[in-house]
Amino acid sequence: KPEQPEQPNQPEQPEQPEGPQPNQPEQPEQPEKPEQLEGPEKPETPVKPEQPEQPNKPEKPEQPEQPEQPNQPEKPEQPEKPEQPNNQSNQRNLSNRRDQ
Repeated sequence: KPEQPEQPNQPEQPEQPEGPQPNQPEQPEQPEKPEQLEGPEKPETPVKPEQPEQPNKPEKPEQPEQPEQPNQPEKPEQPEKPEQPNNQSNQRNLSNRRDQ
């Protein structure tokens, strides 16, 4: 049983974690890979900031001028379409003429 003091050797195991940990510091090197992603191709993405052209969309606010839509009330003029029924009668006349 006095050999049990060997158990204190177990603390040596914590040293093992130190082994894998040193490998982890190598992972920070991976962040350097993102730099690779920054390849000249991606710098083109900053070109997108030119999209500010979208601010041209604010021109749509000019659409509020659409109040001209009130012209829609002119649609009541559509009742003039009743003339179409006349067209139908004309069609009847055409059919009558065909009968002739």
